Amino acid sequence: MERVLGIKGGEAIGKFNRNVLIAIATAAINFSILVHKENLLSPSDRQRLLNITGILLREQSDSEVLYRALVALGTVLSTAKAK
Repeated sequence: MERVLGIKGGEAIGKFNRNVLIAIATAAINFSILVHKENLLSPSDRQRLLNITGILLREQSDSEVLYRALVALGTVLSTAKAK
């Protein structure tokens, strides 16, 4: 996901493809649920997930991408408050 958004490994390869961005945001939701339900991600992985959702929220205007990124962000942050 980081490579597609251009966080690591060079230029973003899916920055303007709506379907790719929706898929990344959906994957971010799935990973955030793992954090919330199973606590399976390490703190560094959680930080990476927050970086991914931050990029999605900062650089996109598509409502579906923004909605899914906000759901992922809220799920991760709700877990952080519980600890």
